[in-house]
Amino acid sequence: MLAANVSQHCYREHLAIEALPPALEWDIDALAGHFHAAGNFQSYFINQLVPWGELAGKPNEGHAAVADFLLTGASPASLTANFDRLVEQWSERHKMDLRGALDGTEATQFSSVASPLLKFHGCMDRGRPDTLWTHGQLVEPRVQQRIESCRAWMTMNFPGKDLLIVGFWTDWGYLNEVLENLLETQAPASVTVIDPQETDRLEEKAPGLWAILSGIPRFAHVRMSGDEALSELRSAFSGMWVRKQNRRGAEIFADENDGEAVDDAHLPCPDVGCLDLYDIRRDAEGVAYDRAARLATPDLSAGRVAYVRLRLKQAGAVEEGPYLSLNGRLIRVVNCSNMSISRLRERYNEAPSGRGADLVICAGATGRGTTENIVRGGGSSSLVGATLGGEVTWATEADGLAELGL
Repeated sequence: MLAANVSQHCYREHLAIEALPPALEWDIDALAGHFHAAGNFQSYFINQLVPWGELAGKPNEGHAAVADFLLTGASPASLTANFDRLVEQWSERHKMDLRGALDGTEATQFSSVASPLLKFHGCMDRGRPDTLWTHGQLVEPRVQQRIESCRAWMTMNFPGKDLLIVGFWTDWGYLNEVLENLLETQAPASVTVIDPQETDRLEEKAPGLWAILSGIPRFAHVRMSGDEALSELRSAFSGMWVRKQNRRGAEIFADENDGEAVDDAHLPCPDVGCLDLYDIRRDAEGVAYDRAARLATPDLSAGRVAYVRLRLKQAGAVEEGPYLSLNGRLIRVVNCSNMSISRLRERYNEAPSGRGADLVICAGATGRGTTENIVRGGGSSSLVGATLGGEVTWATEADGLAELGL
């Protein structure tokens, strides 16, 4: 919900009690400032007028991208002015406890799980009465302390970094002023602003911030929505990740085939969507689809997964989403480095979503007898229990390739 829409809602709800200047209807900073000056900011504006439920919702592809970048460490940090917990919720749904930090101290404390998500504006679940809405709050000791803590953390961690600003020229005018102050001592390597508005409009809404950022040599304004841009950036990141993985796989292919090179046509990133690329990354890590990827770049075991995929493509397999299709079989290749198949299957008890693979080849699996080498899932005869999604064969690398006649 946009800040202007929040302002309109609060303004119209309050009209039955008090007539307000029409200019406040679309100016959340000024409207919140009215109640702050009246002394009923927390008791009335925060606790009764603000439609907090409308600020919640379902994470979208933009939130997923931010969470992915933070959980893998591809991004060193994310600063947000949003109150919602949608990035955190996406992470929780993927079994990760990514916590939003409210100041620089928490940003450091929480970084053991993921790169920091610094919510200097506040959080609707943590300290809702202290969320930042208007200029009048900037003189309050607690708000000043939080902003100074954020500034100190940024001073230590942001110089020389590439700065991506997504939709920051918003109706929260005072936040632009806060960011101006935070960046005064910073020297980012580059600045890219993602906002669908005309450049002239951005400069008009935040002249001070514009002057600081546009003075940086590598500055660009890209006219796109934030969700669209972040999803595109995530696709590009995943594509780069998969290309690196394929290069690792090609090296293994050459080593195990007396120097024979894999066909170069199989090395580019598959022409599939963002979510399918993410599933390829998770399979390369050995991560089930209900969990989050954690690697910013593929490791050697991920290269082993790519090697098997390249073997299949060299034999004529074609991409079908995150899987490969060969001779009527839908094949999934997962990282099973230093793990038995039965143990891996316990971690992959996924709910079905569309057609699942017929054959799962476990790259790097340790075989301990025939019960570990090929396991038929589904039905009462399953050796290690049925897998959600129905009949499927789990096999070691060697047995899976042999079953396909390779």
